Amino acid sequence: MEVELSSMMCEELMLLALKQLASDDKQARKRLQIQAGNRDQIKAMRYHLHNCMLSLSNEMTKLEGRDLVPEYLCTDDLQDLVSRGLIRDVSKLPASRSIEVDLTNPKFKLKREKIFKDAKYRVNPVALLLRADKIPHRGVKEGNRGEEYPSTHQALKKTPKPSPKRHQTLATTSSRKQTYSIDVAFGSQDFKLHLHVRCHCSLEQSKFVEWLRSRGGKSFGLEELTRRDDLMQGKVSGRTEETARNVLRFLCFVGYVTLAKIP
Repeated sequence: MEVELSSMMCEELMLLALKQLASDDKQARKRLQIQAGNRDQIKAMRYHLHNCMLSLSNEMTKLEGRDLVPEYLCTDDLQDLVSRGLIRDVSKLPASRSIEVDLTNPKFKLKREKIFKDAKYRVNPVALLLRADKIPHRGVKEGNRGEEYPSTHQALKKTPKPSPKRHQTLATTSSRKQTYSIDVAFGSQDFKLHLHVRCHCSLEQSKFVEWLRSRGGKSFGLEELTRRDDLMQGKVSGRTEETARNVLRFLCFVGYVTLAKIP
């Protein structure tokens, strides 16, 4: 598989990532109003903007190249899984890609994504993961992002109509599931980095996802994830470790988790 990057300059990609970081900061989303000649208001505005820039500068230091180019762009695994019906491509706009996947399906496997036992991982600063039932729906069409950050998730508002093609029917298994929305929310029409993922997890898988959501930017290893800060007492079964490994493998693949340190 070949990914053409010449259609997007590094400058554009970096600025989009920085915009994503800024939009995640409540103080940066504050509307500015000024009255001509009001020196106190101008002084307060300058102070506010200064704090916003300091906050953004701090967040910038956490970004790495891996965060801006997710693993799914590096292999043909995504297209292969779509063709086999294990991932459903529900994209509607050229500037983004939307997929749906059921992680409870035992046939769903990522061939090339390796998880190292001694490596350190951390959540991508420019990716989002939310429970689908917690996403506010305001009737905003996909692509019309507006000014409020939650609007990036409006693509999940409607269930896409099934395609007559066999491979567009997503195979599902267990009826007791938790559904999540994952967004790697920047990209362009030519270089598709804006990824929406609707992910169905078993209750056991969701425990690892929820633990990751609570981590913030702190790094972790496979053992920490498996034990979830020692919530798992005693010896951990091989099945539990494999479940944690598979969840981590998928989240690395779509860009929600990235390597912090390679052994």
